[in-house]
Amino acid sequence: MDKYHFALVLISISLILIAAYGSFVTASNTNPDVVPDGKIDIFDLASVGLAYGSQPNDSNYNASADVNTDGRIDIEDLKIIGDNYGGNASNSETNGLSVLDYTLKCLKDNRATVYTQSLCGWCIKQSEELGNMQNEIIWIECDKQSAAACSEIKSTPTWEINGKRYSGFKTIEQLIRITECEIPTGYWMTEDGGVCTAFPEQLPKNSYFIKEAN
Repeated sequence: MDKYHFALVLISISLILIAAYGSFVTASNTNPDVVPDGKIDIFDLASVGLAYGSQPNDSNYNASADVNTDGRIDIEDLKIIGDNYGGNASNSETNGLSVLDYTLKCLKDNRATVYTQSLCGWCIKQSEELGNMQNEIIWIECDKQSAAACSEIKSTPTWEINGKRYSGFKTIEQLIRITECEIPTGYWMTEDGGVCTAFPEQLPKNSYFIKEAN
């Protein structure tokens, strides 16, 4: 029996056990998301199956498949995946946070304020770029609110971040750089379900953090 057929047998056994018993005892400090896509599924079982029985010096050893990090890939690793099968990865406190979540936190930490006008085209574009974030930062419409608040504002939109002013429309990527926002590097899931490992400033703004890179 070659390793691929052996892997299929192991997967079949694992699925039968999952259906029969539902869950197993899960070891601590484990990451059952072997294939880093944010889901615990057949692909994780397959990865363990292909490396089954291996140890660190073996050619087919896959460190990610050693779910309980005991130096060997065996039934215990399959059990942990079985316990979490069908769920989402939860190996990090930052799982599920999007690029926008991180940006919003950084804007709040840096006391960000946006000065706009209701009929300003670039202000409307800025609002569209921010989406729901607009409701959680200080947004001042100079033609509707106190003129005193905008007395030194020469054009709109203008950002005030940590005491410094930046004129003009700003993309999420620009705001990340201005605030020096620390967005973790690692695996991110994009809106279409793909997995991305790009640098933070290159990530689509609706990407969600999955896990840190090994």
